[in-house]
Amino acid sequence: MKAYWTFARQLLATPWTLAGAVSCAVVSGLGIAAGLGAALPVLDLMLGEDAKGLAGIARDHNAKGAWLQVPEWLLARLPESTEASLGVVLVGLAVLTVIGAAANFLHQYLTLTMVTRIVARARQCAFDAAIRLP
Repeated sequence: MKAYWTFARQLLATPWTLAGAVSCAVVSGLGIAAGLGAALPVLDLMLGEDAKGLAGIARDHNAKGAWLQVPEWLLARLPESTEASLGVVLVGLAVLTVIGAAANFLHQYLTLTMVTRIVARARQCAFDAAIRLP
């Protein structure tokens, strides 16, 4: 376990890369959770027995007096029909998927960059020590 912490401590040598990798991992995870978690209830409302478009769903939400209201300027831009609303939701899911995939790639890239540098540094130290042997 001591060897693990020796190498794990070296991750702190590049704090911005480490922070970028962690933030990209969080964005990737939240993108998947938000996309799946938010889309299913909306799709149920749009495709259920009492099917409504996004504008109808937003009007019903505002009528309930919720503390978070949909602004009127956004309400005017939302589609009324269920087909157009379904298209907007699917485009939104596609955008979330692209953002999540980009964050996932950046997380992997930054993590592998840090690991490669740490391994190269360890090999260089071992080589330098071997060269200086009598």
